[in-house]
Amino acid sequence: MTAPSPPAAGAAPVDAGLLTARVARAATDTAAIAVSVGDQSGASLLTLSTQRLRAGAATVVVVGEKKRGKSSLLNALLGREGLLPVDVDVATNVHLTVGYAEQDIARATVAVPVGASGSPSSAGAPGGPGDAPAVRTEVVPIDLADLAEYAAVDPARSNDPERAGLATRDNVLHVDIGLPDPLLRHGLRLVDTPGVGGLVAGHARAAAAAASAADALLFVVSGQSELTASEHGFLRQLRERTSEVLFVLAQIDKYPDWRDVLARNQELIRDHAPALADAPWFPVSSRFKLDADRFAERGRADRAATLTERSGFVPLMAALTDTVAERADRIRMRNTLHATGQVLDRLEAGQRTRLRSLAHDPALLAEINDRRARLTAAREETAWWRAHLAERFQGLDNVARLELSRLIADLQAEADQRIVAAGAEYLAQLPQDLAGSVGAIWMTMQRLVERGLAEISGELGQRFEAAGMPELSLGLALPDRLKTLPTVARSGPERRGLGETFDRIVPSVGLGTLTFTLLSGASLALGPVAPVIAGVAVVLAVGRRRIGNEETMKARADARRYVSTVSDRLRTELPPVVQQSLRSAMATLRDHVTDALTIAISQLEEEIAEHNRTLRRADEQNAPRRTAVTNNLNLIENLRRQSGALRTALDGEQ
Repeated sequence: MTAPSPPAAGAAPVDAGLLTARVARAATDTAAIAVSVGDQSGASLLTLSTQRLRAGAATVVVVGEKKRGKSSLLNALLGREGLLPVDVDVATNVHLTVGYAEQDIARATVAVPVGASGSPSSAGAPGGPGDAPAVRTEVVPIDLADLAEYAAVDPARSNDPERAGLATRDNVLHVDIGLPDPLLRHGLRLVDTPGVGGLVAGHARAAAAAASAADALLFVVSGQSELTASEHGFLRQLRERTSEVLFVLAQIDKYPDWRDVLARNQELIRDHAPALADAPWFPVSSRFKLDADRFAERGRADRAATLTERSGFVPLMAALTDTVAERADRIRMRNTLHATGQVLDRLEAGQRTRLRSLAHDPALLAEINDRRARLTAAREETAWWRAHLAERFQGLDNVARLELSRLIADLQAEADQRIVAAGAEYLAQLPQDLAGSVGAIWMTMQRLVERGLAEISGELGQRFEAAGMPELSLGLALPDRLKTLPTVARSGPERRGLGETFDRIVPSVGLGTLTFTLLSGASLALGPVAPVIAGVAVVLAVGRRRIGNEETMKARADARRYVSTVSDRLRTELPPVVQQSLRSAMATLRDHVTDALTIAISQLEEEIAEHNRTLRRADEQNAPRRTAVTNNLNLIENLRRQSGALRTALDGEQ
């Protein structure tokens, strides 16, 4: 189980085919060791990586949270506005794959029930008692206009926890699209995945499964806000599957502060996923790119060029073609070596522990017993940590309520300043402004709660040493009564005609003032009619100004009442949703810690039992085992050196 030696330093460049063969051999030899010691997951990972070494077009999987602009990004990349469904959620486990074809084409792979004879049966036909219906897959041609029907979530199921995330058509497995697009002709295959993090956990698993077959990841984040805790966790998970990640900061045309968001996200990546600190970022606007395409179609090349430049798509598309498509074979080799290195690390740690046990290392047993004692003590502290967990969540709920009160107070103060400054004209714009403020408050509350949950989860993970603490998904949805705000109730008068306005002016201005004005006009040498008209005009002007002032005051009162109504809705609707999410998260953590402790203690007990069995064996019985472990360690070290040399050769080929 040895691999060919890598080329010596200073040697001529290695043929790409030979380099691929050597990378495959290193991965295969590592997988063989993994199988021999029972690491099936490591062997499977390397087998998949090896199979991808000779794949065709480079596969780029687009991942990201819900509503980050993934589908809009793909539409803009392909210059096909409306191609992929944008305003709907992609269903769990349904992937949209876009590749090159000579003409537009779309196919859906569906599961079709079959009867006992093998012929298709009607959907929902009963099978034998207790038997699941047999199915077969079938490829169905579809129109591009029907993509949403085959790949999107059914809105009628969104409020049903057991059926949320299901497609309008339950039997769709995946949808493949072919387009005669220049970008795809370079050798690219793009995969749109369901949103992760804020959606159901199944979406995250589905996206991770798609990423396992990716040559590169296009990770899409919003220009509005910084990366969330769930995005950090998802990145760490995907980092194990590929070494090529490109970040896209989308929707920069909507958010003037996107540069600050970009800087903060780059800082968060350095802190939480340092291996990706050097990954490139591409700030883009899909709207500018699609507008540029429309101007180009109209022959407005100058305007199209300006918008294309502003869109940020030029460097992104260059990276996809030059960095990914043209170097797909190198990326796959690097990904395979990356996976090989991870498996080798895991194998080495396990084999060294095994060798210590076979060598009757007393320190090993002491370590295991010490950890077991600490975990057992932690389990005995059940009452304490449950109370502590409830206290921490109550504290987070209190912080969320205080923050909400502060945000609402700020909203009211800002709205009042605008009402005073703008007058009646602001009333028409007020609902739109408040809708934006409500959305901003909602996102601020989400981020606050997410950070609090991540902190609590981290504390528990450290205290109980429970590996794999869950990524807590909020599952929050903006309450319906905040999605659509009420209309403004106006108390001001209707627009009046001249006679009606005059009738209202006379008592408000005063009969004496009117008489004085008329007589004053009559004393002028302008004829008998002109003075009267001039007097009436003056009175009307004064009265209208007074009426205008009254209407402005009423409009301001209406605006303040409207702001108060919206603020009351925020106070009423948001706290119960946040509280319910916190209760669900607390139950998840409580159950997870309990299960993790039980499993960990059981595993440690088995380790101790195995160690004790080893100690009882005679030295001569353990000698062959020590030899086998030592040989494995030598093979691992040799494969590590070879993998390093192959990475160096790859870097030299760039």
